[in-house]
Amino acid sequence: QVGYAIDWYNVQFYNQGSSDYSTFDTLIETSDGWATGTAVLQIGNSGVPLSKIVIGKPVTQAGAVNTGYVDVNTLSNIITQALSQTSWSAGVMGWEYNEDLNGSWIATLSA
Repeated sequence: QVGYAIDWYNVQFYNQGSSDYSTFDTLIETSDGWATGTAVLQIGNSGVPLSKIVIGKPVTQAGAVNTGYVDVNTLSNIITQALSQTSWSAGVMGWEYNEDLNGSWIATLSA
């Protein structure tokens, strides 16, 4: 077993068919759609440290082929709620870099 040597997991919480990950409940607590058991806390309950679960979300609607896009202000609220109500703290990854060249997406999330 080498899981201890992994610094973090960039989890793609988008383009997952009917699993939307678009609310605090479905992204953080209990996933919906076909990918049950894959919300942040559910992954944590399976043994992955919450400090290693990085939330991957598309920066723009164009980055999501089918599901998972959440506007940055809603995502910011979800992240703020997660930080205050859970022990998750690993951060967020944006797909993809060239959609946030001016840095406004990540600046909104880091405010």
